[in-house]
Amino acid sequence: MIKQNAHGGATFKGTVARWVKAFRADLDESEDLHSTGRPSIPQHQIDILTGLLSIDRLWTLRELSVEVGLSHQMVWYILKKF
Repeated sequence: MIKQNAHGGATFKGTVARWVKAFRADLDESEDLHSTGRPSIPQHQIDILTGLLSIDRLWTLRELSVEVGLSHQMVWYILKKF
């Protein structure tokens, strides 16, 4: 059985059962599942991007994303940040 959670996503019965079991055992699983935010970007992919752009600045985001193996959103993030 799948239930909708507050954010519109699905929460599976097994997941809820695991939360209940952890709560009853006085464990706080949320500490173990903490996310640190954006995933780290390997330096070699940033180096490839900068190398490609130093040769030719007329790349599209999608072309760069295919060449580097990242999503076009991640390429955009890198270009804005670096």
